[in-house]
Amino acid sequence: MKIDIKKIFLFSIILIAIVILPDINMYRERYKLRSQKLPEIYKNQTELEHLKDDDYEVIKIKKNAAEPIIQANDSTIVIFTKNSKDSEKGSSDYENIWYKINLKGQITDSLKYSYNSLDNEHDYHTFNNYIIDTKQNTYSNWIKNNDTRHYAFKNMNENKIFTKEEADKITSEGKIMQIDYSYLGDNGIDSKNKVIIFKNGVWNYFYTEKNWHESANYTTNEFQAQFYYPIDKELVTAPTAGNEKKSKQIFFDINNPKSIIYREYVFKEKWNENSFWYNIMNWHWGSGNTSSSGGWTGSSYFSIKMPKKTLHYKQAVYIDSPDESLRDHISYSVYKPKNGEYILLDSYLIRPK
Repeated sequence: MKIDIKKIFLFSIILIAIVILPDINMYRERYKLRSQKLPEIYKNQTELEHLKDDDYEVIKIKKNAAEPIIQANDSTIVIFTKNSKDSEKGSSDYENIWYKINLKGQITDSLKYSYNSLDNEHDYHTFNNYIIDTKQNTYSNWIKNNDTRHYAFKNMNENKIFTKEEADKITSEGKIMQIDYSYLGDNGIDSKNKVIIFKNGVWNYFYTEKNWHESANYTTNEFQAQFYYPIDKELVTAPTAGNEKKSKQIFFDINNPKSIIYREYVFKEKWNENSFWYNIMNWHWGSGNTSSSGGWTGSSYFSIKMPKKTLHYKQAVYIDSPDESLRDHISYSVYKPKNGEYILLDSYLIRPK
C-alpha cells in the first residue's frame, strides 16, 4: 500500500489549524505576557495589609463600609465597625465596636455592644454625635462625653397612628432620621410606619399610616467626615447634597502623580480566556454560554503620600479587554485629617509607629 505523504501532510496541517485557530487569540496574548517583565522597582512591593515600614504601620480596623466616619471634633474621629458570626444556638452573634482616634492615629477610647440575635433585636447607627439603636428606641451620648448609658427616645403616642396631615406637621418642624415599616399582624400585609425624628434637641418616634412617605425633611449627617474619592478627572469638589453647607466628598484623579494616592504602574500577569476546546469539553445542558471575552488579572502599583514619606504597595486588579479599563478589588476612599499624622485608606488605618 502506497502512502501518500502529501495527503498526510495536508491532513496534519488542517488538523493543527482546526485545533489552534479557535484559540489563536489566547495563544497570542499568553505569548505577549511571557515577553513582559516587571520593572525592578516594583518587585519587592507587597499588598497593603502586608506593608512593612520603619516609620508607619498598617492596621485593618474597619470591616464594613455601611456607616460613615464621624468627625467628633477637630482632633478626633469615630469609626463604627460591625462583626457577626454564627453561634452554637443556630443564630448569630453580633459585635458592634466604636473607636475614637486622635490626630496621631492612636485609639484613645472604644465602646463595644455585643448581643445574640435570639436574645435581643438591635440596629445601631452613628448619627451626628449620637449612637442610635432604632430597634430599641434608644440613644447614647458616648461620642460627645463618654457616657455609655442608653436613653430612651420620646414616644409621642404609642397607641396612635398619626394621619398624613398630623405627620406632615410634625416632620415640618424637625429632621427625619429614619422611616421603618412596622408590621401589625402575622399576614405580612397590615403595617404602619415608624418615624424616628430629631426635633428641638430631642429624639422622638411616632407611628403613621403605612402609605405615608416623606423625603424633603430627611436630615444629613452633619458630623460625617470629609472623604476623598478616586475618579479619572482632576481634583474637584463634589456637588452638595440636600442642605449641606459643605460637600462631604472630594474627588481626586488616582492617575495623577500629585494626588494623595497615585497609581504608578499596572502589570498584566495572566490572560483569563479559557480554551475553546476546554469550553466544549466542559459544556453541558443548563450551563449557559461557556465562552469568555478574555481580560487580564494583574497588579496595580500605588504610592501613598504620608506626612513623613511616600509609601508603596500593590493591589490585585482586573483589566478588561479590549479597552483595558481597570477594576480594582478594593475602593480607595481616603480620609486625611487636617494637621494629622495618619490616613484612613478604605478599611485600613496607616499611622506612625
